[in-house]
Amino acid sequence: MIRERYSLSEGTRYIVGGYSLAGLFALWAAYETDYFHGVAAVSPSVWFPGWEEYICSRRLQAKRAYLSLGNKERKTRIGAMQKVEANIVLQHERFRQQLGDSACCLEWN
Repeated sequence: MIRERYSLSEGTRYIVGGYSLAGLFALWAAYETDYFHGVAAVSPSVWFPGWEEYICSRRLQAKRAYLSLGNKERKTRIGAMQKVEANIVLQHERFRQQLGDSACCLEWN
């Protein structure tokens, strides 16, 4: 539908991205379909229950990945949110294993 609506060529590459819960959705979508060439997740909600098990049991289908997280997010008093730093590091490591260093990035802000 997007290709048709905007008259995009057949070889157009698509990137899915989002912030917070939409960032988690973007990651999920990049695992569930090979439609997206890349995924960008900014402050994704990787603290979500079961996310670690999910990424360890799946293979990313995108070819490129960008992750970004604030360096103060782990300092919250909310229990679930305290897992965000460890989980983003795990997410990045899984990307590195699947895509290689040059195809993924984790940026601390």
